[in-house]
Amino acid sequence: MFARVSTYGIAIAALLMTACSQNETELNTASQEPVAISFSFTPAQDNQATTRSEAENAQLRSTGFGVFATVGESPESTYPNLMYNQQVTYTYLADDTQNGYWSYSPTKYWPMQGDNLAQQVTFCAYAPYTEPADIVGATAGITSISTNTQAPYLTYKRFTNPNDSLDLLWDCKKPMTPGTIGLEMKHALTRLAVSIKLVNAPAANTKVLVRRVTLSGNIAESAKLNLAVAGNAPTWTDHETTNITIYTDYDPETNTASWGTINNDIRYVKDLPYSWQPAGLNTTDYQNVITIGGHRGYLYMIPQDNLTLNCSVLYTIMSSDGTITEGEKVHKGVAVSLVGNKPYNLQLKLNL
Repeated sequence: MFARVSTYGIAIAALLMTACSQNETELNTASQEPVAISFSFTPAQDNQATTRSEAENAQLRSTGFGVFATVGESPESTYPNLMYNQQVTYTYLADDTQNGYWSYSPTKYWPMQGDNLAQQVTFCAYAPYTEPADIVGATAGITSISTNTQAPYLTYKRFTNPNDSLDLLWDCKKPMTPGTIGLEMKHALTRLAVSIKLVNAPAANTKVLVRRVTLSGNIAESAKLNLAVAGNAPTWTDHETTNITIYTDYDPETNTASWGTINNDIRYVKDLPYSWQPAGLNTTDYQNVITIGGHRGYLYMIPQDNLTLNCSVLYTIMSSDGTITEGEKVHKGVAVSLVGNKPYNLQLKLNL
């Protein structure tokens, strides 16, 4: 997706408990003390060697994560009979704002037969946690969650405002033995960066500046993320595609649908004299196109096959004497398949 931002590791540890209610031990078939399922959550690096910021860690700790657990047959055909969208929350230790622990209630226990698992247990996790009742009528982000009589899944709809983007995480594991297991949380969406460079150098005392970049095509607007399918890439089905136009503009105040703004290094600034304009595009390297909040921006998209993108660049050629020439280059039919948990870079070449 692909890795966008950071991934997370979830470890599920086995702890000995001295007492429990009848309901809490109904899946434990051994005469020994029941073994509780407990969770710990620690940040992990993604495949681009970046880590989640402290602010994002704190945000995830405030929302927690959800777990579906199925005992017995494959969760793809059996409803979650041990945990259904169980929220796991973080508690800080006293006045310590850095350290704490993850917990949930009521406590659930491993189905044991002696020292071994009596039946296979499948854990499906996602973040951030979402309460089904809170997303009734939601128009973006997580819009629905499977019921307790369905295989675990989420329905996600893309945002149009980059500031609302959701870092959707997921994983699925089937431990062979009880004890500490690791759920490596991976990114469910695809992160797309856009960069551009000139094919030919501009004339002397001339700058080529970007006004807008437009991407359009059969872009997935919503789809279903199947949580019960293990692997390094998420499994998305039931795509609903539409001909969406995603674009960035030098003046976002006049364009409420804009996805970020053009990078300051290449952006044309209206009514600014030549000497004050940025350096603009060059032929040496690809330059980032999108910025959001002053930082490099990305398009977070639902993974899909058979995506065909149309790309256009609206540009301005400005000479030192103030002469301005505007133009637009269009490239149609860029075919690509987007895989989740993997980064992509759309590199545009502007040939004048």
